[in-house]
Amino acid sequence: IVGTPSIILAQNKRELTHFFASEQNGFINIGLGKEKSLDDIKNVFTELVSNYDKRVEMHSKMKKQNVLNGKRKVIKIINDLIEEL
Repeated sequence: IVGTPSIILAQNKRELTHFFASEQNGFINIGLGKEKSLDDIKNVFTELVSNYDKRVEMHSKMKKQNVLNGKRKVIKIINDLIEEL
């Protein structure tokens, strides 16, 4: 994972249940996109750009995530299901 600080907007309510894109993992999740104004998004972006320490903290949290292993796990689960058929 690159570790680029990211602002997340959910496309639908189901995506609000995805816990990976959270502050704990270095993301700023501002909720359902259709409920946010351009000013809401601009304000979060401006705050992030202005806060170097926050960006460093987010980067550090993101780099700790081993997304490659997560992808491998999902592929293994899918392959195991296919083999059971």
